[in-house]
Amino acid sequence: MNVSDWVSTVKNGLGRGVFPHQLSFVLDLPLRNILLSPRKLVARLPLAAMNNVLEVGAGSGFYSIEVARVVSEGQLELLDLQPDMLKRARQKLKVSGFTNAGCTIADASHLPFKQQSFDIVFLVTVLGEITDQNLFLREADRVLTPGGILSISEH
Repeated sequence: MNVSDWVSTVKNGLGRGVFPHQLSFVLDLPLRNILLSPRKLVARLPLAAMNNVLEVGAGSGFYSIEVARVVSEGQLELLDLQPDMLKRARQKLKVSGFTNAGCTIADASHLPFKQQSFDIVFLVTVLGEITDQNLFLREADRVLTPGGILSISEH
């Protein structure tokens, strides 16, 4: 990647829209814990061992390990638009020994899951990247079980 490509990628990363996979290392910087650490997120969510959970815009998997740990008898499904992001997240889960997580490449406005598939749907700093937020909210409602939780965290 040449210098002008890097400059363009950084500009895209700082602006509105999909966060570039080339900057995924930024998502794993320890400073991110100051805003919302994985442990703090898990403490906020009403997770149980048997839950089926959907992480929308999982990116590099910054939150995925802690969530997979808590839903040890359930399933965590990571969804992201970018295959390269999911590749990083999948590798982290594999290295950590988690087998209760799957990965789906899809747009959040069209969730490829059956109705009432998840107890919890969560996303962190992703809502601004979703082109049709109203459609996403309808889709999230569709895939949530009755009484399920939608958690949206933005900084």
